[in-house]
Amino acid sequence: MEWLAKVFEFLKLPTKIIAFFAFISGLLLFIPEKIVKTLRLTDFINEFGKYFGIAFLISSIYLLFIFIPYFIKLLSAKYKNHKANKSFINSIEETLNGLSYPEKCLLREFVLQNKNVIEAPIENTEVVSLLNKGIIQYASNNVRSFIFGHFACIQINEKAKKYFTNDTYGLPNKEPTEADRRKIIQERPDFLTRLEYVNNLMNGLR
Repeated sequence: MEWLAKVFEFLKLPTKIIAFFAFISGLLLFIPEKIVKTLRLTDFINEFGKYFGIAFLISSIYLLFIFIPYFIKLLSAKYKNHKANKSFINSIEETLNGLSYPEKCLLREFVLQNKNVIEAPIENTEVVSLLNKGIIQYASNNVRSFIFGHFACIQINEKAKKYFTNDTYGLPNKEPTEADRRKIIQERPDFLTRLEYVNNLMNGLR
């Protein structure tokens, strides 16, 4: 049973070394005879060749046991990610088409402010709804607290943004008229006035 003990000792070696043994033993097993003669390895292979096969077999089986579960886990993760993305894509258009007009007005602020990140009250009905639908997400963990509410930075989910249209923002498909512009300004969220007042006040104290 001494050989079995040596096998277990061998398997305690780092994976990289075992992989090296598998490569070398496999190379010496399957190397063409012409190259063996050229490199003058004939005597070496004749003396130690009986060990190459068992070394290659044991190290290869060990590596298979190590890497097969890894690749299965990797493929499983990719499949789950693909399935989740496909499910999101299948439902996103329906979700965007079902947005309420106040939700569209909130999303429109990203266009009007020309920003990728804006501040909004976390208690706001539209903010909560869009977060739950996966249309927007928090841009950071920072929250600013005021008497009139708690404000956090939000951004549009990039996966969802690819499917946005003018209608998603509640914007006309053609050049807006003066009446359209006035309507858009009137429909801006109420919290903007209070937030702007506080920001101006804080900037004045600096």
